Amino acid sequence: MSKIETTRPLCVLGGSAHYADEGHLCARHLQRFADTLRSIEDEVAMVSAVPSMQIVTGRSSGLASHRAPARLDAIVLNDRRRGTGHIGSDLEDPWAMDDTASVLDTLHSWARLVREERQLSTPERITVASERDTLSRSLTWIAAQEWCDDAYKDFSSLLGQLRGLNGTGAPKPIARCWLPTGDGECGGPIRVDWINNGAACGDCHTTWTGVELAELNARIEELRRPKTLDGRAMMTVTELVAKFGGNANSVRLKLSRAGYLSLDGYYDPAPFMPNVTRGMVAS
Repeated sequence: MSKIETTRPLCVLGGSAHYADEGHLCARHLQRFADTLRSIEDEVAMVSAVPSMQIVTGRSSGLASHRAPARLDAIVLNDRRRGTGHIGSDLEDPWAMDDTASVLDTLHSWARLVREERQLSTPERITVASERDTLSRSLTWIAAQEWCDDAYKDFSSLLGQLRGLNGTGAPKPIARCWLPTGDGECGGPIRVDWINNGAACGDCHTTWTGVELAELNARIEELRRPKTLDGRAMMTVTELVAKFGGNANSVRLKLSRAGYLSLDGYYDPAPFMPNVTRGMVAS
Protein backbone atom coordinates (compact mmCIF):
# COMPACT_ATOMS: atom_id res chain seq x y z
CA MET A 1 0.00 0.00 0.00
CA SER A 2 1.23 3.45 -0.83
CA LYS A 3 1.41 6.48 1.42
CA ILE A 4 -1.49 8.89 1.28
CA GLU A 5 -1.86 12.63 1.79
CA THR A 6 -2.39 12.89 5.55
CA THR A 7 -3.84 16.40 5.49
CA ARG A 8 -6.88 15.36 3.48
CA PRO A 9 -9.53 13.04 4.99
CA LEU A 10 -10.78 9.89 3.31
CA CYS A 11 -14.38 9.19 2.40
CA VAL A 12 -15.86 6.70 4.85
CA LEU A 13 -18.10 5.05 2.23
CA GLY A 14 -17.24 2.87 -0.73
CA GLY A 15 -15.10 -0.18 -1.29
CA SER A 16 -11.87 1.54 -2.30
CA ALA A 17 -9.95 4.32 -0.57
CA HIS A 18 -10.67 7.80 -1.93
CA TYR A 19 -10.67 11.34 -0.60
CA ALA A 20 -13.60 13.15 1.00
CA ASP A 21 -14.90 16.44 -0.38
CA GLU A 22 -17.49 17.39 2.24
CA GLY A 23 -16.82 16.31 5.81
CA HIS A 24 -16.29 12.54 5.71
CA LEU A 25 -17.92 12.02 2.32
CA CYS A 26 -16.87 12.52 -1.28
CA ALA A 27 -19.18 14.43 -3.60
CA ARG A 28 -20.45 11.22 -5.21
CA HIS A 29 -21.42 9.57 -1.94
CA LEU A 30 -22.93 12.81 -0.61
CA GLN A 31 -25.21 12.86 -3.66
CA ARG A 32 -26.00 9.17 -3.19
CA PHE A 33 -26.94 9.90 0.43
CA ALA A 34 -29.33 12.63 -0.73
CA ASP A 35 -30.82 10.36 -3.41
CA THR A 36 -31.32 7.57 -0.86
CA LEU A 37 -33.36 9.83 1.43
CA ARG A 38 -35.54 11.03 -1.43
CA SER A 39 -36.02 7.48 -2.70
CA ILE A 40 -37.16 6.31 0.75
CA GLU A 41 -39.95 8.87 0.75
CA ASP A 42 -40.93 7.89 -2.80
CA GLU A 43 -40.99 4.18 -1.95
CA VAL A 44 -43.05 4.77 1.20
CA ALA A 45 -45.74 6.36 -0.95
CA MET A 46 -45.92 3.09 -2.92
CA VAL A 47 -46.19 0.73 0.08
CA SER A 48 -49.60 -0.85 0.55
CA ALA A 49 -50.78 -3.19 3.29
CA VAL A 50 -53.34 -4.77 0.91
CA PRO A 51 -52.20 -8.21 -0.32
CA SER A 52 -52.21 -9.06 -4.00
CA MET A 53 -55.15 -11.18 -5.21
CA GLN A 54 -52.89 -12.92 -7.71
CA ILE A 55 -52.28 -16.63 -7.06
CA VAL A 56 -48.57 -17.30 -6.71
CA THR A 57 -47.11 -20.56 -7.95
CA GLY A 58 -44.75 -22.64 -5.85
CA ARG A 59 -44.78 -23.70 -2.21
CA SER A 60 -46.58 -20.55 -1.07
CA SER A 61 -49.35 -20.82 -3.67
CA GLY A 62 -53.00 -20.92 -2.73
CA LEU A 63 -56.22 -19.03 -2.87
CA ALA A 64 -56.08 -15.39 -1.86
CA SER A 65 -58.80 -16.07 0.70
CA HIS A 66 -56.50 -18.57 2.44
CA ARG A 67 -53.71 -16.07 2.92
CA ALA A 68 -53.14 -13.35 5.51
CA PRO A 69 -55.73 -10.54 5.22
CA ALA A 70 -52.92 -7.95 5.03
CA ARG A 71 -49.27 -7.72 4.07
CA LEU A 72 -47.56 -7.97 7.44
CA ASP A 73 -44.26 -6.64 6.10
CA ALA A 74 -45.97 -3.47 4.90
CA ILE A 75 -47.66 -3.02 8.27
CA VAL A 76 -44.34 -3.39 10.08
CA LEU A 77 -42.63 -0.86 7.84
CA ASN A 78 -45.43 1.61 8.51
CA ASP A 79 -45.75 0.89 12.26
CA ARG A 80 -44.92 3.99 14.29
CA ARG A 81 -44.38 1.88 17.43
CA ARG A 82 -41.50 -0.04 15.92
CA GLY A 83 -37.96 0.42 17.10
CA THR A 84 -34.75 -0.24 15.20
CA GLY A 85 -35.16 -3.98 14.92
CA HIS A 86 -32.29 -4.83 17.29
CA ILE A 87 -32.79 -8.16 18.99
CA GLY A 88 -30.52 -10.32 21.09
CA SER A 89 -28.21 -7.46 22.03
CA ASP A 90 -27.77 -4.64 24.50
CA LEU A 91 -30.06 -2.61 22.24
CA GLU A 92 -33.00 -4.96 22.83
CA ASP A 93 -36.12 -3.64 21.13
CA PRO A 94 -39.45 -4.84 22.60
CA TRP A 95 -41.12 -4.38 19.23
CA ALA A 96 -38.47 -6.33 17.29
CA MET A 97 -39.71 -9.73 16.18
CA ASP A 98 -37.26 -9.66 13.26
CA ASP A 99 -34.83 -7.22 11.66
CA THR A 100 -37.45 -5.22 9.78
CA ALA A 101 -37.28 -1.59 10.82
CA SER A 102 -40.05 0.97 10.84
CA VAL A 103 -39.56 3.68 8.23
CA LEU A 104 -40.81 6.48 10.47
CA ASP A 105 -38.88 5.29 13.52
CA THR A 106 -35.63 4.99 11.58
CA LEU A 107 -35.95 8.44 10.01
CA HIS A 108 -37.17 10.01 13.26
CA SER A 109 -34.33 8.60 15.39
CA TRP A 110 -31.71 10.24 13.17
CA ALA A 111 -33.71 13.43 12.57
CA ARG A 112 -34.20 13.84 16.32
CA LEU A 113 -30.44 13.55 16.83
CA VAL A 114 -29.86 16.22 14.19
CA ARG A 115 -32.39 18.59 15.81
CA GLU A 116 -30.92 18.11 19.28
CA GLU A 117 -27.36 18.70 18.12
CA ARG A 118 -28.24 21.66 15.92
CA GLN A 119 -30.89 23.06 18.27
CA LEU A 120 -33.57 22.96 15.59
CA SER A 121 -37.28 23.17 16.34
CA THR A 122 -39.44 20.06 16.18
CA PRO A 123 -42.37 20.12 13.74
CA GLU A 124 -45.86 19.93 15.19
CA ARG A 125 -46.49 16.64 13.44
CA ILE A 126 -43.80 13.99 12.91
CA THR A 127 -44.15 12.34 9.51
CA VAL A 128 -41.92 10.57 7.01
CA ALA A 129 -41.88 13.78 4.95
CA SER A 130 -40.97 16.02 7.91
CA GLU A 131 -38.11 13.76 9.02
CA ARG A 132 -36.77 13.29 5.50
CA ASP A 133 -36.84 17.06 5.00
CA THR A 134 -34.89 17.68 8.23
CA LEU A 135 -32.26 15.13 7.22
CA SER A 136 -31.96 16.42 3.65
CA ARG A 137 -31.59 20.04 4.75
CA SER A 138 -28.86 19.05 7.22
CA LEU A 139 -27.02 16.66 4.93
CA THR A 140 -23.84 18.73 4.67
CA TRP A 141 -23.70 18.95 8.47
CA ILE A 142 -24.38 15.19 8.75
CA ALA A 143 -21.48 14.49 6.40
CA ALA A 144 -19.15 16.15 8.91
CA GLN A 145 -20.24 13.90 11.78
CA GLU A 146 -18.37 10.73 12.78
CA TRP A 147 -21.59 8.71 12.59
CA CYS A 148 -22.54 9.70 9.03
CA ASP A 149 -21.57 6.26 7.68
CA ASP A 150 -23.78 4.53 10.26
CA ALA A 151 -26.72 6.75 9.30
CA TYR A 152 -26.17 6.04 5.61
CA LYS A 153 -26.09 2.28 6.22
CA ASP A 154 -29.38 2.48 8.10
CA PHE A 155 -31.04 4.41 5.29
CA SER A 156 -29.54 2.23 2.58
CA SER A 157 -30.80 -0.91 4.33
CA LEU A 158 -34.23 0.65 4.79
CA LEU A 159 -34.41 1.56 1.10
CA GLY A 160 -33.48 -2.00 0.19
CA GLN A 161 -36.36 -3.34 2.28
CA LEU A 162 -38.79 -0.91 0.69
CA ARG A 163 -37.66 -1.73 -2.85
CA GLY A 164 -37.88 -5.43 -2.09
CA LEU A 165 -41.40 -4.94 -0.77
CA ASN A 166 -42.49 -2.81 -3.73
CA GLY A 167 -40.67 -4.89 -6.32
CA THR A 168 -39.01 -1.74 -7.69
CA GLY A 169 -35.45 -2.99 -7.70
CA ALA A 170 -33.83 -6.36 -8.21
CA PRO A 171 -31.84 -7.20 -5.07
CA LYS A 172 -28.12 -7.57 -5.65
CA PRO A 173 -26.46 -10.84 -4.61
CA ILE A 174 -24.93 -10.62 -1.15
CA ALA A 175 -22.58 -13.54 -1.85
CA ARG A 176 -21.93 -16.54 -4.06
CA CYS A 177 -23.09 -19.92 -2.83
CA TRP A 178 -20.21 -22.13 -1.66
CA LEU A 179 -22.28 -25.29 -1.08
CA PRO A 180 -21.02 -28.44 -2.84
CA THR A 181 -22.66 -29.72 -6.02
CA GLY A 182 -21.81 -32.50 -8.44
CA ASP A 183 -19.44 -30.18 -10.30
CA GLY A 184 -17.82 -28.57 -7.25
CA GLU A 185 -19.10 -25.44 -5.54
CA CYS A 186 -22.53 -24.16 -6.52
CA GLY A 187 -21.44 -20.55 -7.13
CA GLY A 188 -25.02 -19.34 -7.49
CA PRO A 189 -26.14 -15.85 -6.39
CA ILE A 190 -27.43 -15.59 -2.82
CA ARG A 191 -30.03 -12.85 -2.49
CA VAL A 192 -31.92 -11.45 0.49
CA ASP A 193 -35.65 -12.11 0.53
CA TRP A 194 -37.02 -9.18 2.57
CA ILE A 195 -40.61 -10.38 2.35
CA ASN A 196 -39.94 -13.85 3.76
CA ASN A 197 -37.18 -12.66 6.11
CA GLY A 198 -34.52 -14.95 4.71
CA ALA A 199 -32.09 -15.53 1.89
CA ALA A 200 -31.94 -17.99 -1.00
CA CYS A 201 -29.54 -19.22 -3.66
CA GLY A 202 -30.76 -18.62 -7.19
CA ASP A 203 -29.16 -21.81 -8.54
CA CYS A 204 -29.40 -24.62 -5.96
CA HIS A 205 -32.42 -22.94 -4.26
CA THR A 206 -31.05 -23.47 -0.76
CA THR A 207 -32.81 -21.14 1.70
CA TRP A 208 -31.63 -19.69 5.00
CA THR A 209 -33.98 -18.45 7.73
CA GLY A 210 -33.87 -17.98 11.50
CA VAL A 211 -30.69 -19.26 13.12
CA GLU A 212 -29.42 -20.46 9.74
CA LEU A 213 -29.64 -16.88 8.45
CA ALA A 214 -27.45 -15.65 11.31
CA GLU A 215 -24.92 -18.36 10.45
CA LEU A 216 -25.08 -17.33 6.80
CA ASN A 217 -24.37 -13.70 7.71
CA ALA A 218 -21.36 -14.78 9.78
CA ARG A 219 -20.09 -16.90 6.91
CA ILE A 220 -20.51 -14.08 4.39
CA GLU A 221 -18.74 -11.65 6.73
CA GLU A 222 -15.79 -14.04 6.95
CA LEU A 223 -15.68 -14.51 3.17
CA ARG A 224 -15.77 -10.75 2.56
CA ARG A 225 -13.14 -9.89 5.14
CA PRO A 226 -9.80 -9.26 3.37
CA LYS A 227 -6.58 -10.64 4.82
CA THR A 228 -2.93 -9.70 4.58
CA LEU A 229 -0.56 -12.10 2.84
CA ASP A 230 0.71 -13.33 6.20
CA GLY A 231 -2.84 -14.40 7.07
CA ARG A 232 -3.87 -11.63 9.47
CA ALA A 233 -7.54 -10.67 9.22
CA MET A 234 -8.14 -7.01 8.48
CA MET A 235 -10.54 -5.14 10.78
CA THR A 236 -13.14 -2.38 10.64
CA VAL A 237 -12.74 0.85 12.61
CA THR A 238 -15.42 -0.32 15.04
CA GLU A 239 -13.54 -3.58 15.63
CA LEU A 240 -10.24 -1.73 16.12
CA VAL A 241 -11.83 0.54 18.73
CA ALA A 242 -13.34 -2.45 20.56
CA LYS A 243 -10.05 -4.34 20.63
CA PHE A 244 -7.45 -1.61 21.09
CA GLY A 245 -9.44 1.23 22.68
CA GLY A 246 -9.81 4.88 21.75
CA ASN A 247 -12.60 6.16 19.56
CA ALA A 248 -13.40 6.07 15.86
CA ASN A 249 -11.84 9.47 15.22
CA SER A 250 -8.53 8.67 16.94
CA VAL A 251 -8.32 5.29 15.19
CA ARG A 252 -8.96 6.81 11.76
CA LEU A 253 -6.41 9.54 12.49
CA LYS A 254 -3.73 7.02 13.45
CA LEU A 255 -4.38 4.96 10.35
CA SER A 256 -4.31 8.04 8.16
CA ARG A 257 -1.04 9.34 9.63
CA ALA A 258 0.54 5.91 9.20
CA GLY A 259 -0.52 5.84 5.57
CA TYR A 260 -2.96 2.96 5.76
CA LEU A 261 -5.85 2.89 3.29
CA SER A 262 -9.09 0.99 3.76
CA LEU A 263 -10.08 -1.93 1.61
CA ASP A 264 -13.85 -2.34 1.51
CA GLY A 265 -13.99 -0.68 4.94
CA TYR A 266 -11.29 -2.89 6.50
CA TYR A 267 -7.78 -1.94 7.65
CA ASP A 268 -4.54 -3.74 8.36
CA PRO A 269 -4.34 -3.61 12.19
CA ALA A 270 -0.53 -3.45 12.15
CA PRO A 271 -0.32 0.14 13.56
CA PHE A 272 -1.98 -1.09 16.76
CA MET A 273 0.05 -4.29 17.14
CA PRO A 274 3.61 -4.06 18.54
CA ASN A 275 6.33 -5.84 16.55
CA VAL A 276 4.03 -6.38 13.59
CA THR A 277 4.95 -4.81 10.27
CA ARG A 278 2.64 -3.87 7.46
CA GLY A 279 1.50 -6.81 5.36
CA MET A 280 0.50 -6.72 1.72
CA VAL A 281 -3.15 -7.42 1.14
CA ALA A 282 -4.07 -10.82 -0.26
CA SER A 283 -5.93 -10.60 -3.55
